[in-house]
Parts: sequence; C-alpha cells; structure tokens
Amino acid sequence: MSLLEKSKFPLLKLPWHVLLDCIKNLDFLEIIDFSLVSKRAKRIVKRITISHPIEIKLSIFVDGFEIYLESKHFPGHTWMVVFGNVEEIDVIKRKGSMLQQMLIGPQVEFYLIFPLDLKYFQFLIQHISDIFQVPIREVNIEKPTFKLVELICSLQKSIPIFAIFGKSKILNKTAKLIFKRMQITESCYLKSEFSNFFKFDQLINCRCLKLSNGSRVPLNAILSSKNEILRIENSRLTHSDFNSILKHWKCGKMPNLNYLEIGMSQQHWLIDDYDDLNEQMFANLDFEEHQPDPRRPTHLWFDDDIILEMPVDHAYDIIGDDGSIGTFRLTLYREGDDHFRGLTFEFHVWGGANK
Repeated sequence: MSLLEKSKFPLLKLPWHVLLDCIKNLDFLEIIDFSLVSKRAKRIVKRITISHPIEIKLSIFVDGFEIYLESKHFPGHTWMVVFGNVEEIDVIKRKGSMLQQMLIGPQVEFYLIFPLDLKYFQFLIQHISDIFQVPIREVNIEKPTFKLVELICSLQKSIPIFAIFGKSKILNKTAKLIFKRMQITESCYLKSEFSNFFKFDQLINCRCLKLSNGSRVPLNAILSSKNEILRIENSRLTHSDFNSILKHWKCGKMPNLNYLEIGMSQQHWLIDDYDDLNEQMFANLDFEEHQPDPRRPTHLWFDDDIILEMPVDHAYDIIGDDGSIGTFRLTLYREGDDHFRGLTFEFHVWGGANK
C-alpha cells in the first residue's frame, strides 16, 4: 500500500515549504514510496538534499531480489526494498507496495515489499539511484546468468564491489561478460566454478580479487595481474610457480601487488618430499628469515567488511629491485603421518615508497 493511499492525506496540496519539511522527516523507504506516486512527486524528492549520505547495495537471489539502503549515520539500521514471494503477496498485487519493519536484537530492518518482477526491479534500482543521486556501491548475485550480468552492466559504468556467492557454474558467455565488460573498481569475489571453455587470459582489473575456484587460472594470468590484493583458492600451481612469482615481483614486474594468497587443496604431497618442494620454491632466491618490523602493516582491508591478517611466523623476506620488501610464507596442512593435504602461499609487499 503506498504512503498516500494509506494515509489519505493531501500531501501534495500543502504549501511548498511545509511539503518539503514533511518529506524531509520521512525515512528512506517512505521517500521512495512517495516518489513513485507521480512524476511531480519524484521531481519534488530530487530537490531535497538528504542530510545523511546513503549507500545502495543489491542482492539477487534465485527466488527474489533485494535493494539495501544503509547509512553510517544510522548504525544498526537497514532499509530494504524486497521483491519476492512473501505471505502478503496477494495483498501487494492488489494494492501495490507494502511497508513493514522488524526489530532483531539491536538491529532494525525496514521493508518496502513488491511482487517478484525483474523489469520493475531494474526500474526501481535506477529510480532509487536517481532520486537519492548516489550510485550503486555493491552487487551480490547467487546464480549468475548472462541476462542478469548484462542488466548490472547496463545500470552504471562501473561497480565498486561485485560478488557471486552461489556455487553454480558460470557459463562461458557469462564469464566473458564479467571478465571483459564489467568494470569493477574495488573488490570482486567469485565463488562459482567456471565453464571448461572459458580461458583466463587475464584477471579482472580491480583493487582486490578473490577466486574460490582457481584451478584453471594459469601462472601467466597471475604474473600479468594488476590487482593490489589477489586471493586464489583451489589452485593447481606448483612450488616452481611460486618461485617464478617471487622472481617476477623482484624485478619490478608486479608494481601494484600488495598481497597475494594462493591456496591448494585435494593434492597430496608426501612428507618425505617436503625438502624437495621447498628447494623448488627457494631456488636462486636471496632471502632471509623475517624479523618483526613496526613499519610493516599487520592487517589489510579486502573490502568494506573483510580484514586480512598478514603472515608473521615462519615467514621470509626478499628485497625487490625497487627497495620494497616482500614477506612470504608457505603453510602446509598435514593429514595423517605421511602426507600433506594442501597448502597456502602468502606474499605481502611492504616497505617501498608506494606501499
């Protein structure tokens, strides 16, 4: 039920300054609901300066869509525009939108609910971004399809934060759209597997990138990456590849790199082979045991919510040709008495003029 229909109050007939004061005292969802009444209502809303900056985040699930509005001035408050199959869906279909709120401990959530409709979802994203005059900050997709990714690309030129959190496989056509056309500026997290036909010629050029299924990411894609923070899980690289990465960085060929993390699992190395594997990684490298240094950062931000702790114990340092320091560590995970089940390679760059 829309705001005006529910109240039956002739809001638009109020004197101009009184009308503006009334609208300024509405919450974010009430402002959205009011702006949908007419073109005039939208024009009025756009003339109001919102005193508390907001961020717009999207979550696209298999069975529904959500638009989140958050403001640092209201911690613990979330305003959500929800498209989905809810209990009151019959009421919504007859009378339009519906406002609700829910108190969950110290958190409070406000809801503006609509029937499931992809086209109207797209319209409302653009409408909300327009009336509040802020871009979309974050997009999360459960099951990526070409149509959904194309929709996201059409909304604005670039997206600061993008994530695919579902486990379904990304088809070749969709993967190409994500890697070739999408402009992601801050962080990207891709949990899904990729089609066997997709080739990782180059990685997404964003500040932070995490791939949960990196078994098909080749060494060359990592060496040519421009990411500051790069995290790859389920990789199939070798200890010799780690050696190549360290040498490549030492020569100044990965100038943007701040932190690299590569995880390998479901591979078995015999404990008796441990020394041979280390020799492959350390071959022809000048390094020394890492010593604590107060100049070195202990944590890095991956995105708005995730903080990474830098390796300290059992780590080694190498010096780059530009004077920066690279601290690396290899952690092996033991399984049984005679073999390892996986490992994590970490490499933190610090101490240079640009770090």
